[in-house]
Amino acid sequence: MIRVPAFTCLQWGIFLVGGCLFFELNYRYWYMFMEQYSIFLYAGEYFRDLSVQPGGMSQYLSAFVMQCFHLPFAAPVCVTLLLGLMTSAMLFIVRRSSLASSPYARLLCFVPAFLFFVYPVESVAPVTAAVLGLSATAAYSCIGNRWIRAAAGFAFVTILYPLAAPAHFVAAAGMLAYECIPACGAKAEFGLRRILLALAIVAWAALLPLLAMRTVYVAPMREIFIGKHLFHPEYPLPASFWYIALSFPAVWTALVIMSRKRAAAPAKSSKQRLITLAVMAVAALLAIIYGGHPLEQAYMYDSLAREGRWEAIAAHASTH
Repeated sequence: MIRVPAFTCLQWGIFLVGGCLFFELNYRYWYMFMEQYSIFLYAGEYFRDLSVQPGGMSQYLSAFVMQCFHLPFAAPVCVTLLLGLMTSAMLFIVRRSSLASSPYARLLCFVPAFLFFVYPVESVAPVTAAVLGLSATAAYSCIGNRWIRAAAGFAFVTILYPLAAPAHFVAAAGMLAYECIPACGAKAEFGLRRILLALAIVAWAALLPLLAMRTVYVAPMREIFIGKHLFHPEYPLPASFWYIALSFPAVWTALVIMSRKRAAAPAKSSKQRLITLAVMAVAALLAIIYGGHPLEQAYMYDSLAREGRWEAIAAHASTH
């Protein structure tokens, strides 16, 4: 029987319950509205059309999930679980390092997920890409032999680019961070060969889109690097994309710095755990109270109108 520590249960309980409440109370009708702009077809031609686009499979999976968003509680549960998978992959990597017992390191792994609370996306494609990229990094961290691990890293990045761009960037950044963080029980030393191999993987991830543009795909630069369907292709990339994208290397950098100083702090600390739980609880509570889309009421009226519930619209409008 596997025993789960109480701290882990509380941490995940705060995140999962807080996430579901946040999206249900603040973005329920917005995601119902976004579902109308997402199409998923059970047809081979639809699959083949996306499979020849960079990041097409990520969009295919996202459209498959979003077709359920018109159902009650589907959107908050699906989005929260996807964010949970993304965070779980980061925590898996941390648990294989010298930071395995650090509550603050675990807290940092939740930062990108909480940024999706602050900047909810109109499609789950960015979350899906992050999940696939970090899952590849987690698989990479399980390989013991340095050279086999490096070969697998190149293979993962190469496969991820056509399937789920920009997941290959997420994976490459995670692989570099993994090589910079000492393994559990190892000395706090940088392995030069390991880091050089990881840097080569990062360089390969940056070079792949340029090679693909010259040999495989005929598409604008933006679509070549991050795919066509990550955000609306006819509008500029929102600032939130850069905040979320840069949060991954920022978190990895913070974890590397923490791993250099881990000897100065105790391996386990009840005080650190309490602070971590308090920060997560306050962040979730503030998100629920102060979050929300400014047009959520309009989206709610649109949903009610499509169901023919005009009396509900009139009743709500008379009291708000």
